[in-house]
Amino acid sequence: MKFSKILFIFAVLFSISLSAQDQLNNFKYIVVPNQFKFQKEPGQYRVNGLTKFLLEKQNFTVLLEEDTLPEDAIQNNCLVLKTTAIDDSSMFKTKIKFQFKDCQGKVVYTTEEGESREKKYIVAYNEAVREAFSSLSNFTHKHEVKETENEVEEVIVTPLPKVTEAPMIEEVDEKELDEEIEVPVEEVGQNISNNTLTAEAFGVINYKLKNSQGQTVYTILYSGKEDFYIVKGKDAVIYKINGSWVIATNDNGTLQIKSIDIKF
Repeated sequence: MKFSKILFIFAVLFSISLSAQDQLNNFKYIVVPNQFKFQKEPGQYRVNGLTKFLLEKQNFTVLLEEDTLPEDAIQNNCLVLKTTAIDDSSMFKTKIKFQFKDCQGKVVYTTEEGESREKKYIVAYNEAVREAFSSLSNFTHKHEVKETENEVEEVIVTPLPKVTEAPMIEEVDEKELDEEIEVPVEEVGQNISNNTLTAEAFGVINYKLKNSQGQTVYTILYSGKEDFYIVKGKDAVIYKINGSWVIATNDNGTLQIKSIDIKF
């Protein structure tokens, strides 16, 4: 009787594990950061590259944080899972496990905790990471397209003049640009209290910019370039230059650039 109960409990736990793994098929991409929170520098102990390699062995499409996202992921960032690492190491053991979070920050799957007693960190993390991902050894990722993915609202953005490595700067006189971006010191306090837009993440890399009344002023979509966003529904982009955020708008062929205060 006791043995049958043990088998039953094992079967239930196994089915829950399979169900959790199957949820990974709802996502097309996994992003691995260049530096996890526990690391003191990008790629420390080769954890990031090894994580990418082990996920690719299970047939995942893996991107590093520095990579440009594919077009479908830019338009629908809920196709993307973000990888986080939980390091619970002690003086005598290296212990690590990984979590995958969706566009709303919800944990979709957590690996088993891998551990190692090796004294050399690079060896210990190699062993621990491999042991953590052994919980996926019997799982092969196969993205399952949902109907809703085909119904994602198409974002049409009319190209602005020369949006290249230095977006739109060549089209503006340097003196005029300085005048647009510069915020007088006397006005800084007033600007923060009345005109600051608060960025509210609604996905891994997209934001809603809200005013002090909580109203959404702009919805911005990550372009694939750092600190460069497409404004949804407008012929405009928002990007950072010289430490300040600006919005560049194409108004009937005329380029308008203004400073914008955003609190992330």
